Amino acid sequence: MADYKQGATIAFKATIQAASPDPFGEDVNTDPDNGVKITITDSEGTALVTSASMTKSATGLYYYIYQLATDAPVGIWEVQMLADGTTYDNPECEYFRVVSC
Repeated sequence: MADYKQGATIAFKATIQAASPDPFGEDVNTDPDNGVKITITDSEGTALVTSASMTKSATGLYYYIYQLATDAPVGIWEVQMLADGTTYDNPECEYFRVVSC
């Protein structure tokens, strides 16, 4: 889990891939029909970003920049990314901790 100081800028990234029809082939990046949405919930349970569209940088690659407030609640925050209504599972980005400056 990553730690961020109050006031920090965080970049969240998502890679969306489709399974290759060839069992020995590589998965390929793909764009979901309805883009990728992100929800960010603070340590007090308040959703500060709700289903915001992530920005597409290339096929299957999306990002979202979030600026923590200088008085953001410390503790564990949650991030959820959705692609076409399906939760995008990325354990490295699912939770992060905000620490005081």
